[in-house]
Amino acid sequence: MASPRGKQYKNPVIVLVGRWTGSMGEDLAIGLDGMDRAQIVGTEMKRLAGSDYDFRFAHRNYGYKVIVEKLYHINGTPREAFVPKQYITQTTIAEDETFLKALALLSVPKA
Repeated sequence: MASPRGKQYKNPVIVLVGRWTGSMGEDLAIGLDGMDRAQIVGTEMKRLAGSDYDFRFAHRNYGYKVIVEKLYHINGTPREAFVPKQYITQTTIAEDETFLKALALLSVPKA
C-alpha cells in the first residue's frame, strides 16, 4: 500500500488529449480521470487496446506485436473506449479549441 508523502498538490489539473495521445499518455489521463484528480479535455485518444509486447523470430530481422494485458479505467471501461467528459469537436484550424476549453475551465481570459 502506498501513502502520500509531503505536500499534496490541490490546484486544478487539466490534461489535454487527442488522437495522437497514446500508451502511457492514455494511462496517465485515464488514471487521473478515475481518481477525479484532473479534468481531461480533448478527443478520443489513440485507442491502444492494451499493453503490447514484441516477439522476434529466431534468425530473422523482423517479428510481431501481441497485446498481452488488457487495460481499464477504474470504472471498468476498456482503455480504448475512453472518451473525455470535456469532449472537443475541432471545427477550425485557426484556433486550438482544446486549449481554449482548458483555459475556460481554469477561468483564464483568452489572450
